[in-house]
Amino acid sequence: MADGQVIESGSGASAPDATPAWYDGFKNPEVKEWVKAYNGAYPDPEALATKALHLERFVGADKAGRGIIVPKPDAKPEEWTEFYRKTGASTNLADYKIPEGYEKAPAIAKFREEAVKMGMPARMFDGVMNFIKTSAEASDQAELAQFEAQAERETNEIKSEWGKDYDRKRELGRRAAQTFVEHTDAKDLETKLNMLEGALGTKGFYKLWAAIGEGIAEDRFIAGDGSGAMSGGMTPAGARVRIDELKRDQGFAAKLRANDTDAKAEWDRLHKIGYSG
Repeated sequence: MADGQVIESGSGASAPDATPAWYDGFKNPEVKEWVKAYNGAYPDPEALATKALHLERFVGADKAGRGIIVPKPDAKPEEWTEFYRKTGASTNLADYKIPEGYEKAPAIAKFREEAVKMGMPARMFDGVMNFIKTSAEASDQAELAQFEAQAERETNEIKSEWGKDYDRKRELGRRAAQTFVEHTDAKDLETKLNMLEGALGTKGFYKLWAAIGEGIAEDRFIAGDGSGAMSGGMTPAGARVRIDELKRDQGFAAKLRANDTDAKAEWDRLHKIGYSG
């Protein structure tokens, strides 16, 4: 090589073109970038297909392609509705069961319609209904227990206040209630009287009917079975009812056997009223 001679690089031949990747022809740029990001992990289509096969075997062929994408917080309502449909929401009102006893509740029926409209899954609706039913039953039981405890306290107070007149006044009140409360049968009467007791309280309820019974006993009280006028504040039918009660009272029976003066006098008085005919 002579001094000063310059050799031009690249003279006589051009550099070979880079070999294109097998996925360069993909029309979807997102897919192409996804494969490229694996940095040669999938050198050819068969390698990618093998990966897909293994994935399907892992998750199960029936689950492949069933992934659910949660919408963004600011997604449109219809996007959320579609998401809910995929997670169990139905468009059929019959799929949303209302618990027994709540079928005629307007608020429950309206909530059911809204649940279908907004895409609440049926299983979620069932859970809400079960919570409402359980809570209501627990509340009812608590209220009933509280009412029964209060009724027992007030009954004991009335017994203490009325003393020996308790049975007589109670009978007067019972007969008055049977006469003045319109009813179809014993169960209907009991239901209506329970409602009155709930509104007035046990003590107020007893005093009200005792006052009514004593008021009409001062003149004349026609018994429900037509058995005649009151005698000493009690009808013959009422006296017979009281006799039946005392027959089941072991304490009273013991007093009779012991010739207790008060018990014997009460027993004789009731028989004179109840069986005077």
